[in-house]
Amino acid sequence: MEPLLKALATATWRELHDLNAITANNFFLFCLLLSLQPASAVFLYVVFGLLLFFPLSADPMRKIPSVRLHLLPLTTGELIVVRIASVFLSPVIWLILGVLLWGGDRFRGLSYELLVLAVLANGVTILGERLLGAAPRLSLLRDIPELPGALGGLIRKNLREMLHVLDVYAGLVLSAAGVYYRFFHPDPRPDALFGVTMLVVLALSTYAQRLFALDAARGFTRYLLMPLRGWRILLAKDIAFLIVLAILVAPLDPLPGLAAGLAVLAVGHEPSVMSPVPQPRWRFVAGASITHGVVQTVLMFGAGTAVSRFHALLLLPFAAVWAASLFYFGWRFDRR
Repeated sequence: MEPLLKALATATWRELHDLNAITANNFFLFCLLLSLQPASAVFLYVVFGLLLFFPLSADPMRKIPSVRLHLLPLTTGELIVVRIASVFLSPVIWLILGVLLWGGDRFRGLSYELLVLAVLANGVTILGERLLGAAPRLSLLRDIPELPGALGGLIRKNLREMLHVLDVYAGLVLSAAGVYYRFFHPDPRPDALFGVTMLVVLALSTYAQRLFALDAARGFTRYLLMPLRGWRILLAKDIAFLIVLAILVAPLDPLPGLAAGLAVLAVGHEPSVMSPVPQPRWRFVAGASITHGVVQTVLMFGAGTAVSRFHALLLLPFAAVWAASLFYFGWRFDRR
């Protein structure tokens, strides 16, 4: 029983370490910067916190396959003890206890709400897994259509990978908020739509630094065995990124969004190719460095502002910079 609890504690600690990597995530850093004016960042805090709450509230016992759990030499009483002890390995339980101890009676209601939310999050996750296990066709990832051309299969695979990181869902929530504002506000302001568009690009921008993060450990070896030049493999990654981005910004301010997307990809090629790092699924992507994030953010806002404020044809210079980055780092990819 004790080795099992130690293994669960180790697995939980590793997950917390993975979550700690979000300190280089552009969206997280932007939220942190806005903490200087908390009132203007409440909505972003809620989006970030709710998305992060799901992996934090995961039941530690779900890390053990049920088949293996029944094969362990444990009595029913020992299994009950492990079940109870595993509850206190959940980071959310420690968060709730911290809220109670720090806030006292003032935050008792909040702690109860967090507990209910954790139970609901686990319930939704378990129900979703069982539904997909019983009817795999319900998975939205299976509904991604086949794409034409030599790169169609790679683009489809890359789209599926993107839908396994939380950055995309942060962008989706922000886009939905922008759509609601545009169609239901009596007088939507173009500047506000531009701002939401930039936030959507910012939410996705860190993924542009880790385009190969969700490929298997031998992913690069497989790519090198393909009869494709490096720039075409990188292009398949970029097209998938731009498809997701285009869907999210189309109802907002699409041309500045596209220019900003090309800018973050141009910067993201270097860490993606030269220093690929594995990324766990259903987490926010960890960026290469704060420096890369700052450069991405500055160029992103610069590209978006230039196209929005001056002329749509200014999209062309940013497309040229992106293309130059694509071919150069595609060449570096071939030399790996």
